[in-house]
Amino acid sequence: MFGTTHILYMIITGAVLFGIVILALVKKRDRLNRFLIRLFAILTLAIQYSVMWVEYFGEKDATVYGDLLLPIYPCNVCMWLLFVSSLILDNRGWMADSVRDFTFWATMVCCTIGTVFNYNFAAKPDLTDYYILKGLLTHATTVYGAAVLLISGYAKIRVGRALRAVALGLLLFFVDGVLVNAIYAFFGLPEVNAMYLLEPPFAAMPWFNTAFIGLLAILVAFIVSVIYEQIALKHEERWYSVLKHPKR
Repeated sequence: MFGTTHILYMIITGAVLFGIVILALVKKRDRLNRFLIRLFAILTLAIQYSVMWVEYFGEKDATVYGDLLLPIYPCNVCMWLLFVSSLILDNRGWMADSVRDFTFWATMVCCTIGTVFNYNFAAKPDLTDYYILKGLLTHATTVYGAAVLLISGYAKIRVGRALRAVALGLLLFFVDGVLVNAIYAFFGLPEVNAMYLLEPPFAAMPWFNTAFIGLLAILVAFIVSVIYEQIALKHEERWYSVLKHPKR
């Protein structure tokens, strides 16, 4: 899993992410941050679907993979959520806030895991295979875009917002998984275990199922948000103060 090439890739990815974060923090210009978010959103989808063009023109044939047609895995949903977020940067209201917030939370967890524990790369650690390369690149660009969402203030870490966004996002994952699995079953296609609803992602950990992952996600979002508020916000702005003295 952690070969030399994989470790080198993660180091480079982390270095680039650090550079983007520093750039966004130092510049702190809304126009630049908006540009970066939209750039990474478009770049992610372009790289994701470019595999068909590369295969077709390079090998005179192309395979239409399932995750190009339907959002089978959480990272597929994150890619599209980043694109949607890039379109609603100016939108206000709880729904738009939830989309951007969940894009940040889901991407940082799902795409980071997808980079570190990348099944395709582990099975074939060959970056000359464009399908393998594009999988790693899209995970990285999605993380970059989500990071700028947070830094620029379009996504925020707040206890109430985090719990709402993660709860709604998990519902989205569930509905997506049910629909994708149903489509495959209807057309008699082999099971794809969309959103890992049919079986856990790791065979060695049967207890690590979707219910456990969902509860863990909500707990992690709560703990991280509480710690952030304790560090970054004034006492009267923290979640328990807001509960005691809600705005009228």
